[in-house]
Amino acid sequence: MSETRVLENEALRIEVNDFGAELARVYDKNAGREVLWNADPAYWNRHAPVLFPFVGALQDEQYQYNNKSYRMGQHGFARDSVFTLEEQQSTLICHKLTWTEDSFKKYPFKFSLYITHILSGNVIKVCWKVVNEQEEAMYFGIGAHPAFLAPVKAEEKQEDYYLNLYTDKENYTCLRINEKGLALTETPETFVAQGGFCPLKKDLFKDGVWIFENAQLQKAGLALPDKTPYIEINCEGFPYVGIWTKPGAPFVCLEPWYGRTDDAGFKGKIQDKAGIQKLNAGETFEADYTITVCH
Repeated sequence: MSETRVLENEALRIEVNDFGAELARVYDKNAGREVLWNADPAYWNRHAPVLFPFVGALQDEQYQYNNKSYRMGQHGFARDSVFTLEEQQSTLICHKLTWTEDSFKKYPFKFSLYITHILSGNVIKVCWKVVNEQEEAMYFGIGAHPAFLAPVKAEEKQEDYYLNLYTDKENYTCLRINEKGLALTETPETFVAQGGFCPLKKDLFKDGVWIFENAQLQKAGLALPDKTPYIEINCEGFPYVGIWTKPGAPFVCLEPWYGRTDDAGFKGKIQDKAGIQKLNAGETFEADYTITVCH
């Protein structure tokens, strides 16, 4: 049975669901407000899904491995799986998802996936561990997709908020996607931020997600209308960051990834997929990022 687990301290109250090991609530006690999107299906019915074993879409919703085709929907199946609670302490919640005979039919690799949320002051650390449980290499992608409220006050407008990219760089080369969610690698676009800030203009996401690749971003955040930091994601070492919202929706997703959507027209094997991660027999992959609720 899926339950919701709670961690709380003097600064924050957070909730994590067994379903998807998904962060489902972040309440800022100091400001007296919700921070995480409430999963209202009128816009988007998720809070902060874990993307595994793929990030983004697959060409024709399928991939090739050992001369066989396998079907998989966007972002994989972990977000729609019930994880097992491995451990809960006063500051930590750890969930686990392990391969099954059913998962093996659509993803022919034996794995264990651990998702750990750690609460410390106004910081949430999210840790991933992927274990290869078989005697041959496995291939995967993993990513985060947390959605943060913007605006946080009813009288404010999203277009008065800013993205904060925490660098002095003004021009970033980004990938965009087609109507099927596949990367348009031959026509990258320039994302412009002046002094590290980019206003959340109404048309900024009309063509979908902005994909920052080649580790261009190691930190990203949202800022209030006066440019005061509101939310920060620290994702040092991550090769990709996606920034997205559904036009008109009152949230923005800041998404650190190890992996990304297929290139449009890609017909190769899984091991040739853009951004794919490889684990040899018995190896372990570990990565983490932090969410800071700024005060």
